[in-house]
Parts: sequence; C-alpha cells; structure tokens
Amino acid sequence: MKRSFLTLCCGLLLPAGALAAPSPWIKVEARAQGRFEVAVTARTNLPEGTVLTASYRLAAQKPGQPIIASPARKAVVRGGAAQLVLSGEGSGLTPPTGTYQVVVTPAPNGSQAGPSTVGQTTVKLSGSGLNLAQALQANENRSRIFEDTTVWETWNATFFRTVLGKYEELRPVVLNSAKHHAYYFSKVDMTFLVASSGQVAMFAAGRYRPALP
Repeated sequence: MKRSFLTLCCGLLLPAGALAAPSPWIKVEARAQGRFEVAVTARTNLPEGTVLTASYRLAAQKPGQPIIASPARKAVVRGGAAQLVLSGEGSGLTPPTGTYQVVVTPAPNGSQAGPSTVGQTTVKLSGSGLNLAQALQANENRSRIFEDTTVWETWNATFFRTVLGKYEELRPVVLNSAKHHAYYFSKVDMTFLVASSGQVAMFAAGRYRPALP
C-alpha cells in the first residue's frame, strides 16, 4: 500500500512536458521505375500536411565533378506517408548506369522538424547505359558540339554518325505544328531535332522527351 501511494505521489509531481514528444523521423522506400525514374514512398511521424522534398543523386561522385541528380520534387504527407516519382531525364546530364542516393527532407519553411530530419536510401538505375567516366567524357564532347554546331545548318547523317557514333531515332516531335525527326546520340548524350526541310532545328543535352505527334 505504501509503495502504491509513493508511486501515485511521484506521478502527480511530474512536471508538465516531462514526457517528451517522439523525435521526428522519415523512412524511405525507393524502386526503379524504368531507366531514369524512381518511385519513392516516404513514411514519417511528421504531422499531417507536412511538405516533403525529395531528389536522387549519383552516389560516390568526386568533388569538382558535374553533379548528376534529379530535380527536387515535393509531396504532402497524408496518412503518415508521401509518394512521388523522381526523374533525372532531361535535366542536364542524363543519369548514367549506377547507384543513386535518394534523399527526403521536410521542405524549407514547411515543417518545424528542422533540416536534421533526413530519410535516405539507395537505388540502382540502368540509366543511359553509360558508366560515370563515359558520361563525363560525353559531357566534354557535347560542349565542343555546342560550339561547332549551329541551328538550321544542313543535317548530314553520315557526318554526324562518323563524329558522334550511332544514333537512336526517337518518336517524332511536333514543334510549331511541324513534324521533326529526333536522333539521340548516346556517345555525347544529346538529341538533335531535324526538320522535314533537312535542317537542324534544335539540339540539346540529354535524351529528349518528345511530345506526341
């Protein structure tokens, strides 16, 4: 009886807030969805409606190398989880084959959790089929192409194949109501759009994602 009384008294004497709230956490699940896309599920104890920011980045890059990553995307926590899809295609350097780090944090000014609340995991992507060294070399080669090629010059398929290697013809692209052929050169990781007139209408880094004709 005495022990019960003491326990009750001690319980009554506990200061307000002595039972601390659990520390915020984010647990991340990620799976490859195609060559460049990653489907992400972030489970968390953060409050309903918290905005999370997610992106992926090639793991083990050295200082000074161009960063190979997906653009950041946001998702709202509903029912203790947030889901989104990340893609690095068409965002500069096309992601090469490799292991990527997926990082999820509360969006700036979107939560009281603070920047130290981080969830992360890794995922493997088949990517462009190039390894990191090849991707970086392609980036250098592409810089020279940008300097030497002009829009509306005549498209010479034989010349470009000799200089840039084999190409892959993508789905036709419609620009300004006109149909264009799209050619992707993996060696330099860039796409050329060629008008029906046989002239180079546009060229860009990465694998172009054309609109449906």
